[in-house]
Amino acid sequence: MWDFSFKIEYTVRIDESTLYTIMTVENTDQKEFDFTALLHTYLNVDIQSMTVNGFQQEKCSNSLTGEDFVETSDAVKIEANVDQIYKGVEKDQIVSSNLGKVKVSRKGLPDVVFWNPWIEKAKAMGDFNDDGYKNMVCVEPGYVAQRKVLKPSEKWTGSQWLSVL
Repeated sequence: MWDFSFKIEYTVRIDESTLYTIMTVENTDQKEFDFTALLHTYLNVDIQSMTVNGFQQEKCSNSLTGEDFVETSDAVKIEANVDQIYKGVEKDQIVSSNLGKVKVSRKGLPDVVFWNPWIEKAKAMGDFNDDGYKNMVCVEPGYVAQRKVLKPSEKWTGSQWLSVL
């Protein structure tokens, strides 16, 4: 699938209240290559009471409509199918619902994908419970708005940590 050689290492660490995931990619080839990376973070929430803080004033692309905009809301909610890429995000996100709060932090991952398939798409997905959209949200740190370029012998690390508040 790829016509270059590389090494990828994925580390998971857990402590009392935080889950850490760390991905390192090393170019072991003689030529540069580029890639995207996304840590698919599915969080258990009650979608009706869920809000996400930390996107206000961030640049965003709606993957469903192609629209680009700047987020104005301080607390984002979901009431329909959502698939958005927040670009160059510097703030952490706080995901809250009546099930609890989680802080999503990251390093080396400039973008955040915000996703929930909602009713119709959930029913159309063979690997997703028809009502699963009611209890999940993705707040996924990634390198997706632009491709990451690695020169020969170069390494890149992206990490996230999910902290229970």
